[in-house]
Amino acid sequence: MKRLAVIDGKSVFYRGYYAMPGLALPDGTPTGGVFGFTSIAIELIKKLEPDYVAVAWDIKGTSIAKRLEIFDGYKAGRTKPADDFYAQLPILREVLEAFNWPLYELDQYEADDIMGTFAVQAKEEGIETCLITGDYDLLQLIDDNTGVYITRT
Repeated sequence: MKRLAVIDGKSVFYRGYYAMPGLALPDGTPTGGVFGFTSIAIELIKKLEPDYVAVAWDIKGTSIAKRLEIFDGYKAGRTKPADDFYAQLPILREVLEAFNWPLYELDQYEADDIMGTFAVQAKEEGIETCLITGDYDLLQLIDDNTGVYITRT
């Protein structure tokens, strides 16, 4: 059976970012998030040996209005990451392109939504799905065809 690995990009990037604070190039360009993301992703890709890899991402500024209508405490208390977090994203995009890992992001949808859609579509095609995330919300997607791998730093 073919295997698809879908990485929750921002979740794994956050893990790497906070695990590697202060890591930077000689010119001062921050790289901790990129290094951490890459290390975590490559380790799991080696273990899982997928035929396909994709990265799901939350677009910055995606409207969460629909979710707030359902639950007004949605994402309450979250703080905005520091500027060096966002400064690393162009570098991460270059890394993903070099690995030939497509990045999927859609306005009005979070990475969780994209990952869940991939899991359903892959199941219909007879493809096993491995979801890589730090988000326990995705555990509800586990079935005979879909596994969830929670990242730890």
